[in-house]
Amino acid sequence: MVSYPVFDELDPDTRLVLVQYGCYAEAAERFARGGEETYYAQRYTVDFVAELAKRIRRVTVIAYGSTYPLRRLDNGVYVAGHELHPADGGGISRHVALVRLVARERPTHAAIACPEVPILAWALAQPMRTVAIFADSFTKTGYRARLRYRVLARLLNSRRYAWVSNHNLAASLDLARIGVARDKIVPFDWPAQVTPRDHPPKTLRAGGTIRLIYVGLQTVDKGVGDAIDAVADLRSEGRDARLTLVGPVNHAFVARVAQRGLTEFVTFVGRQPHARVFDLMHQHDVVVVPSRHAYPEGLPMTLYEGLCSRSPVVFSDHPMFRFKMRDGETGLEFKAGSSRGLSRAVARLMDDPELYAQLSRRADEAIVGYLCPVKWDRVLAALLSTQLATRRGLADYSLASGKYGSLPA
Repeated sequence: MVSYPVFDELDPDTRLVLVQYGCYAEAAERFARGGEETYYAQRYTVDFVAELAKRIRRVTVIAYGSTYPLRRLDNGVYVAGHELHPADGGGISRHVALVRLVARERPTHAAIACPEVPILAWALAQPMRTVAIFADSFTKTGYRARLRYRVLARLLNSRRYAWVSNHNLAASLDLARIGVARDKIVPFDWPAQVTPRDHPPKTLRAGGTIRLIYVGLQTVDKGVGDAIDAVADLRSEGRDARLTLVGPVNHAFVARVAQRGLTEFVTFVGRQPHARVFDLMHQHDVVVVPSRHAYPEGLPMTLYEGLCSRSPVVFSDHPMFRFKMRDGETGLEFKAGSSRGLSRAVARLMDDPELYAQLSRRADEAIVGYLCPVKWDRVLAALLSTQLATRRGLADYSLASGKYGSLPA
């Protein structure tokens, strides 16, 4: 990251604040101890921010979801945390506290990565340059959700927001659907760190054991319960299906597994280093991504990594997956929330070794064009650069640019 050209275009008096989900401090300190990544491109983002801190007056990362006082890390980045749902206050108080925490930093520039109306509205009134850079979808229904989305769109369409960025194409189109102007929306992505070329295509023996793997948060809306129930369904038919769950262990699901008599066949391995996660994907036969529509996905990198691992992907019909995943071509699709649909997709692979081999073999084709050309650091570069050409350069990659072919209206 040190050689990135934006470092020659920085004002040394810049004070940058990033408001994000996820704890920058924990990751940076883990890396300093020699620890490993826990999710895709984590080191890339941590290192880029640390390098910025060497070049400008102050960089502060506010973790929205963890509580800890302001402090300076050894890499020069200031960090603080604000609880997402504090026990001693309601929604208004937590938003006021977040705004005060950001305001104390007196930023000249801000990158806001959480679609929260109060902090986005506050930023509009400040004499600073701001971008919104999300990894969220906006699919909730109901009057309150529609009202919130309407307010969000009005805020984000303000001239004070230089750009509005979201992770990959479908999530960016979701911003357009709620009313954000397409010429302001720039899909972003992470750099390619793995490729199918790292592993040969795989095959599956008909009638043998099938090993499924899920990676991510263990919640109802992420479809973890559906995956567990699908294993029960498969085993009730005499099929030897087994499931490995990677990520923070949810003990409600541990109890569910025990109640269903699946303890021997569903394994909770907890958090794993990211490099280990990719190896586990390759060692298993199928990667399952069962997110329900209620979960606000951007585009989970688990899909991309699953393809790169050569293990065929069984994925839900979540609307954020539709531009990158195609049933029968990049994996097998099932109706979100349907454990029966998930089990039928897995059974189809078990009964058709040629289909399995074909999906594994086609992984090279499946990832072509999967990642968007603008990477996360380039969005920050456009925010911070003193050069007008750099700042305006993102216009070439907006939804209105024509770079992404024919898009839905």
